[in-house]
Amino acid sequence: MIHLTLTGYHAGVPYCNTDRAQAREAGDTMVHGIYAPLHKPEYRARCCPACLQVWADEAYDDTDEMPDWVRELRDNGPDDIATDDTRSYGPHHQARK
Repeated sequence: MIHLTLTGYHAGVPYCNTDRAQAREAGDTMVHGIYAPLHKPEYRARCCPACLQVWADEAYDDTDEMPDWVRELRDNGPDDIATDDTRSYGPHHQARK
């Protein structure tokens, strides 16, 4: 799984607030959200659902034009994100269990 991370002062902190060490142990990778090729569906399919939800909620103002996938995530909310990942780390992941 790919976790999207912050840049700047909090660089490397995943959007979903998962523990970085635990994520790396699980084989997850991290990439700064602003540089991630989120326009590619096959890339998004490998991303953490909670990280994608944070991106969808925070990267665009309500009046901005945004991709359809962002609008869908904003409209459906985090409870409608499907994932087969059974690991439990980070408050966003635990809330989905």
